[in-house]
Amino acid sequence: MDAVEQDFTNLSDGGSVEVTMGMQPDHGSENTEDTNTSPVKKKARVIKLSKRTLRSPVWKTFNKLTTVFEDGKSRAQCKDCKKLVIDDSHHGTGNMNRHLKTCPGQTSGVLALFAYISPDIKLPCRNTIKACVLRMFKNEKQRLHNLLASVEGRICLTSDLWTSQCTDGYLALTAHFVDKDWKLHKRILSFCHMPPPHNGVALSEKINALVTDLLVMNGDFFHVRCCAHVLNLIVQDGLKEIDSSVVKIRECIKYIKGSEARKLKFCECVRQVGILDKWDKIMKISKFLGYFYEVTCLFSGTKYPTSNLFFPKVFVIQLQIKAAMNDSESFMKKMGTYMYMKFEKYWSEYSLILAIAIILDPRYKLHFVDWAYTKLHGVNSVEFAKVDDKLNDLFGVYLEKLSHLDNSNTAVNSVPIHQRESVDVIFEDFDNNYDGSSSIEKNELQKYLEDKRIDRKVDIDVLSWWQMERFHYPILSQLARDVLTIPISTVASESAFSIGGRVLDQYRSSLLPETVQALLCTRDWLFGKGVLEREMF
Repeated sequence: MDAVEQDFTNLSDGGSVEVTMGMQPDHGSENTEDTNTSPVKKKARVIKLSKRTLRSPVWKTFNKLTTVFEDGKSRAQCKDCKKLVIDDSHHGTGNMNRHLKTCPGQTSGVLALFAYISPDIKLPCRNTIKACVLRMFKNEKQRLHNLLASVEGRICLTSDLWTSQCTDGYLALTAHFVDKDWKLHKRILSFCHMPPPHNGVALSEKINALVTDLLVMNGDFFHVRCCAHVLNLIVQDGLKEIDSSVVKIRECIKYIKGSEARKLKFCECVRQVGILDKWDKIMKISKFLGYFYEVTCLFSGTKYPTSNLFFPKVFVIQLQIKAAMNDSESFMKKMGTYMYMKFEKYWSEYSLILAIAIILDPRYKLHFVDWAYTKLHGVNSVEFAKVDDKLNDLFGVYLEKLSHLDNSNTAVNSVPIHQRESVDVIFEDFDNNYDGSSSIEKNELQKYLEDKRIDRKVDIDVLSWWQMERFHYPILSQLARDVLTIPISTVASESAFSIGGRVLDQYRSSLLPETVQALLCTRDWLFGKGVLEREMF
């Protein structure tokens, strides 16, 4: 079968193409004889091919050109900026979509819209807006500097890395501190460009340059791992053992919930086959992982929990993992083994500073740490001795620095000196008859540990409790304020990345790092945590 006639002249103009297929038509007498002698007469078929409709929304902004260019590729012209863009079958509408993201005509369209709605509005140019943002950034930075200078306690830092859409690396550095009213705050100190390499050495050099002079006890408590991240790694290692089963269960549940008939059929199959024991195993896994989920939500909360929450939660996690390792089910043993290996890698030794934090919670104190380490390592363990020694060493640092606070609350005697001398002579006999050798003077830490602890089930704000007790424990309250400020996760820095993704999006991917830092930091300093929480929920 041969194609005889094809006409493509009207294709680009929206016409049609007629293709005649079959025998050639009769053009003269020379074909008459053959036609008459042919036993079967074949009728030609005509196929009408219409032009393909342009359905993409991008064609509302572009005009398709019929001009033939030297390279043989077709082009379309932008209606706003009149730029020509290749639109052949190889490139499709991709070039046109990419052009719309940076088309200057789109901006002029926005300006035209504002001029139509309110002609009195005069929009500033981008350079004016940039200068205003940088000026505001400078002013707010000075205010932040004054605020941090007024903080009486220590300032804790969290840091994290982020990669933008244009693959530029950024480092977010966030400060956590307690103000004079004992309220916990966080502020982004820097959102700066971080060129490669992004290894531990480069990061430590960049951060240590800022905080070297602020370290306590030679930096023994400088580094604390993100608890939410470590917990996620532990759970992921456990899920590897049942990953395929979890996928099958999810797909099965998704299918069953598709209709009521499927639900009824499934219940009938359960009664016939008897798979309730299988679901008991699933419930066992769900209950085991449920506590991990609760702790992850607690560590990753936007309320930025104080550090006293770390020790009891991680202690229970370790007990749960050990119980899974001793379970009668083989799949639970494997899960527990994998999770315990990851637990030992990061938390084989509990963070000393976070163990001290639970001691400064009046509901637990030192007795809880002793009880927990006894369950894990036996009586008089080396781990408990380390915590006890570090607690006394840390208190000694604060005692040496703040020794003047010991007598700061003592009332000043307003009696004149010559009258006090005469009174002192009268009471000298009382002083001589008092034997104080049997009494032992105790410091604030010893008094606090010996006082009766609060009921563990009582829900209290630990910072508020220490605020009320700061006159009773003037030095220990300062230590508690600094230790409880330590963040146990990097959620504060990671929350800045969600805002960074909106500032440095596909339409503003060419912003300079200085401009990005000015936009994010100024926003954080002006609006603070309240706006962030509303945006995340």
